[in-house]
Amino acid sequence: MSRRSAPRFKDDIAWLLYCARRWIAGRELYVDVVEVNPPLIIWISAIPLQCSRFLDVGQQFVAIPFFAAAALACAWWSACLLRPLGGPFAARPPVFA
Repeated sequence: MSRRSAPRFKDDIAWLLYCARRWIAGRELYVDVVEVNPPLIIWISAIPLQCSRFLDVGQQFVAIPFFAAAALACAWWSACLLRPLGGPFAARPPVFA
């Protein structure tokens, strides 16, 4: 009988959340926490971290839907931006899909 476990993070997401957690705790980016990505991804990763603390739930229950919603929002925004070009871009849902 297998036990059901929490969803597992890809290594990159777990590392970025770890860096964000240390940054929020007062560590200095690129001095105390070494990360090769630009600081914006750490700041973005801090959003689901703070939400999970506020809701008192695990990080994975906030981070995965947060990043999925961000990707879908970017796709929808792209469909909206392409709409004025007309032709195959005139209708938002097919471009979004």
